[in-house]
Amino acid sequence: MSDTQQKWKVLKALEQWDDWFDQTRSFFESINAWDYVDPEENPPRKEPTRPKTYDKVLVSVNIDIGRRGTTPDLFSAESEKAKDRAAKKWNIKQKEWNQFKTISKQVVIYFQTAVDQRLHVTINRERTLRTKFAAIQARFQPDSYEYTQILSARYKKLQKLGYNDKVNTWLVNWENFQFRAEKHAPVLMANMADDFAAAVDAFDPRGGSLLQSRRKDNGRLPDLKTLLVIFSNYHKATMYCDSRRLR
Repeated sequence: MSDTQQKWKVLKALEQWDDWFDQTRSFFESINAWDYVDPEENPPRKEPTRPKTYDKVLVSVNIDIGRRGTTPDLFSAESEKAKDRAAKKWNIKQKEWNQFKTISKQVVIYFQTAVDQRLHVTINRERTLRTKFAAIQARFQPDSYEYTQILSARYKKLQKLGYNDKVNTWLVNWENFQFRAEKHAPVLMANMADDFAAAVDAFDPRGGSLLQSRRKDNGRLPDLKTLLVIFSNYHKATMYCDSRRLR
């Protein structure tokens, strides 16, 4: 399946921004486009411009030589050297331009496919890839208050392991959520270790007891990252033992 045929997550709401951003960055890095749109890169990578046609480059070389008053007997040799240097520079610029055209086309197709159609007119109005991305960011990236509301709702769901949810995926979701909360809603970090231990206890009391046994002298649990490693190792060992019993 080609890049343009992938089933991208379509950005339509603030709640989707983080997942869409990760998807976009991953794809753009794979096609060497991220440096052109990275909002944290200042200044951003400059987009190459279309070079002059080769014929115009040669005309410029001859005019420049003529202005310097080169004598007739040296004109031909100097002209050839100058043309050779100009040709090498032109080939480099033309290669960069062709590569950028390919990248730009892929980015534009991606925006048309993976962003709400109602924003397409605004995106198409922007001239550079960076400003196209900035227009999307301005519309869909939540502010600090919105982030807290969005992540609070997501956190409430995270604390319950669904009947059909895989434990390993659930643990990865906790890890990802911690990263987002630290960055956008640190207020949610206060009781995260205790909340995780309680969530584990709800579906695996033995695993929950294991986590509770790691409380320190001050009554606090280790940080969430440590608890995730402890429970992940416990879960793997439990699954292995269960599979051995079934043989």
